[in-house]
Amino acid sequence: MMTPSTTPMTPDFEVKLLLNPSTVLDAVTSKPLPAFLSLFKPDPSTEPTPIQMTVAFLDTDKTQEVYRAGWSPRIRRMKDEPKKIELTYKKRYPVPLDVLLPDVGSPLKTYNADPNTPVSVLSTAIDSVLAQASSDGFGASESGDYDAQIEWGYAKLTLSISKKKKEKAADWNISVPGPGSPGPIELPDEETCRRMLMQNAPKKFNNWGGVKDWGTDALSRSRIYGPVFAERYEGVWNGLEVDIEIWPIKAAEGTGAEWENTVEISFKTEEITHAKEKQGELLALLKEAGYWKEGDSLKTGYIMERY
Repeated sequence: MMTPSTTPMTPDFEVKLLLNPSTVLDAVTSKPLPAFLSLFKPDPSTEPTPIQMTVAFLDTDKTQEVYRAGWSPRIRRMKDEPKKIELTYKKRYPVPLDVLLPDVGSPLKTYNADPNTPVSVLSTAIDSVLAQASSDGFGASESGDYDAQIEWGYAKLTLSISKKKKEKAADWNISVPGPGSPGPIELPDEETCRRMLMQNAPKKFNNWGGVKDWGTDALSRSRIYGPVFAERYEGVWNGLEVDIEIWPIKAAEGTGAEWENTVEISFKTEEITHAKEKQGELLALLKEAGYWKEGDSLKTGYIMERY
């Protein structure tokens, strides 16, 4: 059984907004258009250099036992740091934005995470899901091992609790490309990815739900979902560091397309009121320029569905 902690974790906030690929990306190269990128360049005279990464998730085939339990074991390799492999074990809790109206006996009212929702509603909902995570053993005492974050989309909030580890490529006999090598950087083969994640599995993941070795058992039967070769551009807006990420993901069946770009802009902050205020300002800017795309980023979900 999980050991509950009475004191919840203290999360930071990452605001994420979707961007319209047809208005922010070049139709041929899928690179950000200069007019769009100029809004977020700290130095207009410099050429933007993307950070390239290769990402994949591991789970059982078809049944997706790990993903259905709210976990996402991820493996990532950055092209500018080819000697290391990053492993992430992330547990997600959807934040419920259904609240009782003040009148006694009144029905639930459904809010979303857009700028019109009162901070008091958001705080109450976040506190409830932090309490749930605490009862699962993700309390303040785990803050040194796990990072808690509220992923704040346009309509949805999600509490993510993650643990990251890094492995050296040399320890696993993984080749390291030379500087300036063309193309995306490759992940290790599927069996090596599987063994890496199993060997480094944290106890809370491995014994989830009170089932001993639940995590490593699932990983022993897992396959790769992906890989996705993504790019990140770093910028600045209103004193905040922002990331613009482009993820070319397989298109859904029946669309007639092979790939579909998911593009998002994000920033991090420590305080809920600041997150809400800046979300509203950034959303207004993107709407006015025609860059915003309604909805929430579903990168992980798309990868699990389409690969």
